[in-house]
Parts: sequence; C-alpha cells; structure tokens
Amino acid sequence: MASPDREDLGLGLKPGDPQYRAYVGPPEDYDLVAAMAFNLLTTLGLRQHHSLLDIGCGSLRIGRLLIPYLNRGNYFGVEPNKWLVDEGISRELGETLVQIKRPTFFFPTHRTRFRGRKCLSILRWPNRSSAIADST
Repeated sequence: MASPDREDLGLGLKPGDPQYRAYVGPPEDYDLVAAMAFNLLTTLGLRQHHSLLDIGCGSLRIGRLLIPYLNRGNYFGVEPNKWLVDEGISRELGETLVQIKRPTFFFPTHRTRFRGRKCLSILRWPNRSSAIADST
C-alpha cells in the first residue's frame, strides 16, 4: 500500500489484481502500453478531429492520452466495470479535464448490442503488442 504522499501505481502487483492499474495488465507497463498504443493510432492516421470508440477502456490507460488529444466529445469508452473508469478519472485524468473534453462512457450489460463499420483493436499479450484493423 502506498504512503499518503506517494501514488499507488500498483507496482509489484500481478495483472488482474483488484487495483485500477493492475486489473488491466502489468502495472509496470501501464505507461509504456499507453504510449505505444497512442503512437500506433496517430501513426495510422488518428487526428484530433476524429471520433474514437475505445472498447474495454478499463482504467483509461490509453484514454488518459486520447481524451486530451481528441476534440471535445470525440472519445467514447465502453467498459463493463464502472469502478475502473471512475478510478481512471480520479487518479489519471481528473474531473476538470472530463468537464472540458466531455468524453462519453458506456457501461453495457450482457444485453447491450453495438453495430459498427470499422474496428481497431489493440491486443496485448505478454511481452508484445499488436494491432488488428478490420473493415466491414
């Protein structure tokens, strides 16, 4: 547990542990995975005026970089675990930025259905990341 004057970054916890950074992957890679995903998306052509749907946005690992980058109202996050988004906002993003940028979050149930034309997924496996783009 972090002392009151230190951030609790979850260092030393295992992926999946009930801490907002550890729950979504190795806590020591939280910053690196976010930076790599952001760089990949912008290299593939993501611009600030685009809209982005972040499926499984979790604790906003990449959302904390995308929300400030995208124009107001252009970030949409989907996450069944509301507590992760709440922790990401309070510990990584801040309520003021949420008020300014106005991201939209969906907390689906097992009955929620989505339809879409394009999908970009950032998939994470131990020790490697890859992207899959699918147009239908």
